[in-house]
Amino acid sequence: MGVPGAPAGAQQPAVLDLAEAAVQQMRRGDTQAALASIRKGLLADPGETLLHNLAAALLLTTGDGRAALGEWTAALQDLPGDGLALYGSGLAHLAMGSTERADDFFRLAERAGDRAHCLLARRYLEALQGAVGGGDGLALPDAFGPSVRALEAMAAARAGDHRRVVEQVGAALASLPGDPFGEPAGLTMSFERAAPLRFGAVRLPTGHGLGVLKLTRARPLSGTVTLQPGGATDAGYVAFRLDGALAGLVNTPPFQYVWNTATAPNGVHTIEILVYDRSGREIQRASRQVRTANAGAPARQTAGTQRAERVRAALWDLVLLRPSRAVLAYEAADAARMLGDRDTMVRMLELAAAVDPAYKDARSRLAALAGRVSEAAFWRGPGREPVVALTFDDGPRPVVTEQLLAILTAQRVPATFFVIGRHVAAWPGLAKRIADSGMQIENHTYTHPNMALMAPEAIERELLRTNAAVRAATGRGTRYFRPPGGNVNVAASRVAARWGLVPCMWTLDGEALENGSPRRLVEYVVKRAVPGAIILLHNGRPTTVEALPGIIEGLRRRGFRFVTIDELMRRQMPESAVRGMAARKTMQ
Repeated sequence: MGVPGAPAGAQQPAVLDLAEAAVQQMRRGDTQAALASIRKGLLADPGETLLHNLAAALLLTTGDGRAALGEWTAALQDLPGDGLALYGSGLAHLAMGSTERADDFFRLAERAGDRAHCLLARRYLEALQGAVGGGDGLALPDAFGPSVRALEAMAAARAGDHRRVVEQVGAALASLPGDPFGEPAGLTMSFERAAPLRFGAVRLPTGHGLGVLKLTRARPLSGTVTLQPGGATDAGYVAFRLDGALAGLVNTPPFQYVWNTATAPNGVHTIEILVYDRSGREIQRASRQVRTANAGAPARQTAGTQRAERVRAALWDLVLLRPSRAVLAYEAADAARMLGDRDTMVRMLELAAAVDPAYKDARSRLAALAGRVSEAAFWRGPGREPVVALTFDDGPRPVVTEQLLAILTAQRVPATFFVIGRHVAAWPGLAKRIADSGMQIENHTYTHPNMALMAPEAIERELLRTNAAVRAATGRGTRYFRPPGGNVNVAASRVAARWGLVPCMWTLDGEALENGSPRRLVEYVVKRAVPGAIILLHNGRPTTVEALPGIIEGLRRRGFRFVTIDELMRRQMPESAVRGMAARKTMQ
């Protein structure tokens, strides 16, 4: 029954809906959305252990081990045998550099939680201390395979078995989940004792609202306690709410309510005291959080037990120790160098730099191999020869790419494809088919951003991830990049030059007509082409596919021959520059 004159109680958020949303948001790396979901859930039910586990996992994966430990401590006060909170406390201590305390909690969690996670964590602690056992004897589920192989690779490195390092790293990288050119979600193993964990998620802003360290130090309430408003002299009645639900209504002075805390589950609760005058108008409101602890208190009931268990299982997955891609790739590059395997060394250095350009000296080593080039953009080849270069941006894309390749190979026309790295990662076989068809494949960034608005570090990451994706799919590197939309500035050109990438623009742009009539696109390109022209088309437009045969035929009728960007550049450059270009090509 409602309280006369009081505002109608707002519908409380479904805690499990919020918990499920937070898990999905954390998997995507959307820390801000996860923070909002968890805070909303804690406001609705501040004592829910599952929410404290979620808050702790979010804090830890964003690099705040101390605050995460506070949340897991809160969860353990309410549920002392919670295996997830025990394991998480071990991870928090590990993040803060306390390996002994971490091991204590992992041992406790092994008896109460997921044994596989704890066995892996303890073996990782041994590896940090220089043990040579690696992953020997660890019979763990398939999801743990990359971590076990990483342990084997690092043990092989300590033993000087370079070939086994390369083999185990390759197997670990092939089976790691997520973006193959970024770090796995959650926590990753650095294999460095001074900083054992790496955190891929964006750190939460100051004042994020999570963390219960102050509350956990307060003495918990037990037995009966008397609640009453403070300073209300003209009250008509007072409503007492517990965790959002009406607990009592008092309309006689001194407006006290006796709460038997033993009737509530142990843990954190929100008490609200709302004071109304005799006409039913709210004149005062107070709210605070308290913790209760009583022997024999009822267990907390989480609606939808199976759903709650699914959320917990997802949380266990989020805090699984996985190897860092950057660390593994760098280790394999070193091993390949010792073996004299230059191709593998370059491929692994590119991957390490793509994942984390700042990792150790990966950036400087790879930049030295690439060689610096001019920052000047390439807009057109020499005007003395009747040659043109067809270029296609934005692929690879299923269906359209195959159609373009079928026409180009049938007509014996070489072309250059400027590919988007994330498309290459999604369809590596299609990227390989472009290269195997005799086409040139080059860099069009990883996510197709406006490079003129980006910081140098972000530009570097876009280019390096695409380089790594192309090499992984085709075995070739890239030597040119095309800025999406032509949006490039001095900073972007400077970053690209550091990695041996030449900005490649265009002489003739057919984009405005690629969504219209194929006939008009053919007429536009054929009529306006000039010797040395770089012709910009797109890998993804049906009009382009339909127009391509006519473009080829029309340009040939005008006496033009087709070349790749590489060939066009060679025709433009003096002999000394051609020799330098050939030297850089050894990275291919």
